[in-house]
Amino acid sequence: MKVEAFKLDKKTGRYFANELPFYVRPYYLVPDNYNTNPVNPSYATVPAAAGAWSAEVKIRSIPGGAFEGAYLTMYYYNFPDGTEDFLVSIRDINRSINITGRPCHVRTVFSQVVAPWPEYRYPPVVLPESIFLNEKEGLGIRFQRIIAGDEENVQPIIHGQMMFFRKVINNDIDEYIRRRILRARQMMPYFCPLDEDPVVPAGSEVEVWFTQDLMCHFDVRKLAYFATSDGVALGFKFRIVDEYGQELTNNWIRSVAGLGSAPRPSHTTGPWCIRAGGKVKFIIRNLDPTYDLTVYLTLIGRQFFT
Repeated sequence: MKVEAFKLDKKTGRYFANELPFYVRPYYLVPDNYNTNPVNPSYATVPAAAGAWSAEVKIRSIPGGAFEGAYLTMYYYNFPDGTEDFLVSIRDINRSINITGRPCHVRTVFSQVVAPWPEYRYPPVVLPESIFLNEKEGLGIRFQRIIAGDEENVQPIIHGQMMFFRKVINNDIDEYIRRRILRARQMMPYFCPLDEDPVVPAGSEVEVWFTQDLMCHFDVRKLAYFATSDGVALGFKFRIVDEYGQELTNNWIRSVAGLGSAPRPSHTTGPWCIRAGGKVKFIIRNLDPTYDLTVYLTLIGRQFFT
């Protein structure tokens, strides 16, 4: 909801204070997780074992407030040995809708602030469609460890605004909440990786498919990736063939030029709609002659339901 701090009286030409900012405030939403982590209730605990899932933590709007989230960040409570990489799964609890179509690499969804090194900060991830949570509605978030490491505490944070509609009778707020409730039934943010996270052998190429869920169409707006290897790999290049067999690149594109990270993604120049059930092919070639490369590639946009 766009809120102006001041309004202009067209008759007198004078500005006066708008009352809405007193009831629509910037707001930070974090987990409320007393049952599974009573010591740090606003954190999720990622297990140490490879492949292990964390307990689901819930992020809920407050009673008497409707929350609209626009940005995502994450804080690492521990960062002991550099094995912080894991997958994340997010769902809308009340609407039973997945915001991540499949588990995504955390670096393609959240931007990170690592303790105790605040200089390792990145801009927040801007959602292509805001997350709307009416009072007491919430999200469920789980994390899966990729490789074994120490137990990790992380704090996912949603930045947005809270509309305290119980404290004021205001037609603008009430009407906006009604419209956002209807929109959230038809359209939500969406993060979805490839059907598998490919391991590309040194100096080789693989073909990997992206298959869209049958329940919704996908309006892709951004591309983000993260890649790992056993050494300092030279990266990769890629080509894309859409669901109609049309190639979307006229030659190989270097990953560092055509893709991005979660806080600094590569933006599409216009809507790229993948219909429900559509399949897109990615051809990925490892440029390093020595090291294999594991590629985590996530398409980011909004889902609209059929």
